[in-house]
Amino acid sequence: MKFKIIIAVLIMLGIQTGVNAQQRSAAGAQRGADESSSSEEIVNYPASFFQQYNPNNALDMVTQIPGFVISDCLSCLNAQQEGGRRGFGAALGNVLINDRRPSAKQDSPSAILTRIPAASVDYIQLIRGQVRGIDLQGQTVVANIILKTDVPATVRWETFVRQTFGHGLAPGGSISMIDRIGNIEYNVGANARYSNFGDGGPENIFDANGNLTEARFDDDGGPGFDGFDVNTYLNGSTYIGENYVTLNTKLSAVVRDELLERSVTPVGGETSTTVIDTERRNLSFALGLDAERLLSEDLIGKGIFLLYYLDQGPSNGRRDFNPDGNMELLTVDDIDKQTLEAISRLEFTYAGWANHSVQFNMEGAFNSLDSALLQTEHAGGIVSIIDVPGSDSKVEEIRGDFLLNDTWNKDAISVEFGLGAEISDISQTGDAVLDRSFFFVKPYVNFTYSPSQQQQTRVRFARDVSQLDFNDFVTAVTQRDDDLTGGNPNLKPQATWQAEISHERRFGELGVLTLSVFHDWIDDVEDLLPLSPTLEAPGNIGNGRRWGTDIEATIPLNWTGLQNARIDARLRLQDSTVTDPVTGNKRVLSGVGGLDPGFSFANENDWSYLIKFRQDFREAQVSWGGEVGEQAERPRFKVDELDVRSEGVWFNAFVETTRWFGLRIRVEGINILNYDENRERTFFVGQRDQSPVDSTLVQTFKNGRRINLSISGSF
Repeated sequence: MKFKIIIAVLIMLGIQTGVNAQQRSAAGAQRGADESSSSEEIVNYPASFFQQYNPNNALDMVTQIPGFVISDCLSCLNAQQEGGRRGFGAALGNVLINDRRPSAKQDSPSAILTRIPAASVDYIQLIRGQVRGIDLQGQTVVANIILKTDVPATVRWETFVRQTFGHGLAPGGSISMIDRIGNIEYNVGANARYSNFGDGGPENIFDANGNLTEARFDDDGGPGFDGFDVNTYLNGSTYIGENYVTLNTKLSAVVRDELLERSVTPVGGETSTTVIDTERRNLSFALGLDAERLLSEDLIGKGIFLLYYLDQGPSNGRRDFNPDGNMELLTVDDIDKQTLEAISRLEFTYAGWANHSVQFNMEGAFNSLDSALLQTEHAGGIVSIIDVPGSDSKVEEIRGDFLLNDTWNKDAISVEFGLGAEISDISQTGDAVLDRSFFFVKPYVNFTYSPSQQQQTRVRFARDVSQLDFNDFVTAVTQRDDDLTGGNPNLKPQATWQAEISHERRFGELGVLTLSVFHDWIDDVEDLLPLSPTLEAPGNIGNGRRWGTDIEATIPLNWTGLQNARIDARLRLQDSTVTDPVTGNKRVLSGVGGLDPGFSFANENDWSYLIKFRQDFREAQVSWGGEVGEQAERPRFKVDELDVRSEGVWFNAFVETTRWFGLRIRVEGINILNYDENRERTFFVGQRDQSPVDSTLVQTFKNGRRINLSISGSF
């Protein structure tokens, strides 16, 4: 594996040779980014720069910006690193539309951009410092999509069908329209998809000496995961008097049925069967409303209101059959959950101080989770209600925070510094009754040095407070693992002092190399805390650290003879340390549970890399490419178990064309190598690493090869 990492590093560092050759071959020819009209902090990309990539929507354009990776906080797996941040201001992505951030916390920037036709985009700015009084919310790099004015009504549509080998067809599609009625600009859209896939495979149990004691096989090759998702959107904006008002809404429904059939065969024994049925019925609604006004010549005010409601009604049924095919036990979990979040926010920006931009933000929020579980067992005609302590709870949080910051610009130097603070009260009723208050101070400073548009050095130091997952306060049952995870009413947010320094070097119109190093000092690490010799719960286990490096590169390949080709690559190397609450020894931080389809650079693993290749044949109007990625294993340290998950190499490839009827036709092979999803659970007689090994369960699942055909266009 070290060999693979070395190869990835060499590929990315090879940009120095490649981009210099590209720069020489392209000397005097700036066909792409219009750098002549940009300041050191801004790189402008006109719409013509993206034409070779055959974009259908704004997201297709943003993903081709050299040296930029879009951040969807909702898609981040690790709340302690990138996603799950508290409140509205901290949870925004790194995308602006016409200098403004979308007032939508539950609607990701990627989803918003897919509903904007490419024909509506005038140009895109890569902003790498404070300009025009834009509130960067502590970020150092954002993409700003500037839309055309007076664009006629445009409808963007896409239809697709996916075949997962071993399962059925899964069709889907989306449609959106952008238009205006009088002075009101609006964007309305919907998307839907049907899902049909699975990840079954063998499970084997070995004793402490490595001898096979039980063979299992999880079969979801029938229905597997079966169901559909539907999302509808309505966004609008207009001037009401001197107020610029924006409305964002989203209504979503998820219906899923999951069926798993597990055969269990002890060595020398007969085969029994377990069938697990899971139903998911989720309905959610999100509303965002904001109003912006010029209060004076140098002062802008903005008010924001957000509301989010999620109703979840999952149920699990587990049926255990003996070797004769007779059902011995039926276990049913009926779960009822309601989640509510409401946020009110005021933002003020003052630009009347020469070389300064001053911002003051205030935010108040209410969050709640109401969760109830009814577990019953049915055996021999008798129904028994099972008491699951901590499963019925209501958690509420009231929070307020403020932030005052100033950005000072002088020649090639920009310094952004601010001070924030928050106070919150978290109460829990039901099976656990507790009320606690918290106070955090959150200073930060960003230093940017831009001697030219081709070079920039950035230094960031900040304190970040993570958003608690209220589900961690409530006991959870996992039927597939036959396991119970306790809820912890004493859980508190972890706070992290983050330090990062990065240097960006641009070569010609495409070449970019960015090297970053970071170090995090974490107070009250959120991990798994022992509650008993056999039960753990999410909890705070003390202080820890995380450190590492990120390397990102865009490498044009004309110098190799591959015309109009590029490589986009990213490599992350990191390490961490915390004191284990079971052993008292130092160890790495626990990774996020669950097998990862693809991978995330936000997880707690030692390394991860992603390399993308693309080549465009402009005259033929054909493009092709692929991506390959991999990540290190992710351990979770339980009280009497070590749970380690890993995957193989993720490899996708595509070919697309726009040569017929103005449509983009794309064929994509997904998970072509059909990598293994590995999980190894080591069980101990007593506490982990303090007692002998009792047994080991080894799972090897397959997520399945997929082929996807999509056709998209606009009119």
